[in-house]
Amino acid sequence: MYVAMVKKYVDAINEGQVPNISTAWEHLMENEALAAYDEAIQLYEIALRNFFLNEDRARAIEDVYNILKNIRDSALEKFHKIAASVEKSEYTENYKSQLKDFIEQKENAAISINEELNRVKNEEILV
Repeated sequence: MYVAMVKKYVDAINEGQVPNISTAWEHLMENEALAAYDEAIQLYEIALRNFFLNEDRARAIEDVYNILKNIRDSALEKFHKIAASVEKSEYTENYKSQLKDFIEQKENAAISINEELNRVKNEEILV
C-alpha cells in the first residue's frame, strides 16, 4: 500500500519536482479501492461458477436467491475488508458502485439461466 506512495515521491524527486502529498495519497486510495474491487470480482465469479455454471441442473428459485445473496455478501465483505483503509474515499464509493452493478448483472444472468433450465426441464416432463 505505502510502496506505491513512496514510489510516487521518488519519481517526483527524480524528475526534479516537489512530491505532492495529496496526489500520492489520492493515488494510494485509488489503488486500494481498485485492488478491493478486483479481488471482490474474482471471488464473486469463482463462487458463482462453483454454484451455478458447473452444473446443468435447475434449482428452486428460493435456493437461487439464497445462494446469490450469500455470494453477494461475501464479495461485498471482501471489498470492505480490503478497502477499509480508504473506506470513505470517492474512489471506494465509485468502485463499490461498479461492483454492485456487476453483481446485479451477474445475478440477473444466473436467474435467467436457471429459469431457462427449469423451462427445458418442464418441457421434457410434459413431452
